[in-house]
Amino acid sequence: MNSGSQQDDRFLEERRDPLDIERWKAEFSEVGWLGLIPFRNFFTDRPWTLLWVQFIAFAFGFPFLLIGYYSEDGSSLAEAAWAFGIYFSVVWAVLVHRCIRPDRIGIGALMGVWFGTSVLGTLAVIMVSLLGAVIPGIRDVFDASNSTSILGRLFGMTLAVGLVEESAKLIPVIWFARRFGQAT
Repeated sequence: MNSGSQQDDRFLEERRDPLDIERWKAEFSEVGWLGLIPFRNFFTDRPWTLLWVQFIAFAFGFPFLLIGYYSEDGSSLAEAAWAFGIYFSVVWAVLVHRCIRPDRIGIGALMGVWFGTSVLGTLAVIMVSLLGAVIPGIRDVFDASNSTSILGRLFGMTLAVGLVEESAKLIPVIWFARRFGQAT
């Protein structure tokens, strides 16, 4: 065994030139410029009219517009948070609607759910909050939402705020599902 001497030819593999220019020229002559960059097909197919292309363009492009607009010195963080919140709610609404494909619902049922959630739900939350201020056990839960400890706040916010508000939103949905026979 000679270290540093000539290698045994049995272990050398055949190597191809990675920049085989002749092969690239042959492939390019078969494809051509119009096949390589299909501008003609792009304008005749009109992909910007497809719903999924519009959604992708909105979903990926609109945040950059929001960032550009709200990076100005005159806008506050609250305005930017609202804008991004509205953006993400629209994106999720479109995605959920496209995935579920719900049936048409009458305007009366929609107004009933809206009224139940916004007006009656708000009144229910206010009434529970007022009752919670005077009933001893519930008052402690409501007071925990203003606690200085993180676990106390988590407990108070979850039970006193989250559970009450989500229940107020759930009641019209249960009514709607029972009315139209979707829930038992």
